[in-house]
Amino acid sequence: MGYFLDYVRLGRWGRVLYFGVLAVGILMLIFSPKINGISYYTGYITLCYPVVYVFWLYTWRRKGWMGLAAALLGGIPLEMICMFGPHRFSLVMLFAVGTVSAMLAAWNDWFRLGRQKSVGVVLLWKLAAAGVTAGGVLLSGGGFQRLAITLHPERDLMGSGYEAGMIRKALETAQWIGRGEWSTAISGRPYETTVPGCDGSALLTTLIYKLGWLPFLAVVMVFGVLVVWLLSRCLRQKSQLGKMAALAVILTLSSQAACSVAWNLGFTLCSSEFPLMIGNLSSVVNMGLIGLALSVFRGESIAQNLIYNEPLHLPRYRVRIILEKSES
Repeated sequence: MGYFLDYVRLGRWGRVLYFGVLAVGILMLIFSPKINGISYYTGYITLCYPVVYVFWLYTWRRKGWMGLAAALLGGIPLEMICMFGPHRFSLVMLFAVGTVSAMLAAWNDWFRLGRQKSVGVVLLWKLAAAGVTAGGVLLSGGGFQRLAITLHPERDLMGSGYEAGMIRKALETAQWIGRGEWSTAISGRPYETTVPGCDGSALLTTLIYKLGWLPFLAVVMVFGVLVVWLLSRCLRQKSQLGKMAALAVILTLSSQAACSVAWNLGFTLCSSEFPLMIGNLSSVVNMGLIGLALSVFRGESIAQNLIYNEPLHLPRYRVRIILEKSES
């Protein structure tokens, strides 16, 4: 479905889109079922927040200081949804991708304040926000403890380090090809009832244990090829909006993959499912995001055909894409 979206129209209606997904996030916080204290459906809507934030930035072009302030402050409500979820991965991902998007908008002088001023203000804002957030987490005590357990789960194998410890023990038995040599002496139970999330967040661990390291590396390499191809097409885009929207999609997918690989190697700081590997709502959302990126690339191809005077019958919404490219 994302392939048939008009990213220029999404940019022009960016504020409506922003408040729409914000409202959906609030409703999910209220009505979504809680699993281990985490709002289940909120995590899926937050995957869309980075690209929605790009469209929010776009609506404040040429608005000067007011536009820059509104663009930066617009990230706070989205981050609060992630915090109340609570979804640590979504919060970190949104902050990182939002920082890249805001810096690119400032570099392209969307707010008509001059490149140096815009970049300086965005950089100071993001550094201050990162400092306040990191300070709050670390001072609470939970940040240091979680980081220590992530690096050394053996210190608390019967508590918060259990999942990371079991994942690492499963990887110790893995082969390059074929099933690992799991021993019930490790926990007194078979693998499937010992490793939490073996068919979910730890699915890659299950892949390594049951099929071997080579199939795992093949899956990661195939996804890496997809990301490189998307990035190469993204960097060739002439439209600033299209390039930033596609880049937000690529960074969102890459963040999920990197976090998932780290989790499945036993570094359980943030949980994320590997994109397109599990047939649930996250895969549907990720396919929609990929479709949006492909829609951007399709618009570029149509514009190139028009430049070379190839006969095309363009609908109005595609003409707007070409006009957007000429503006950029």
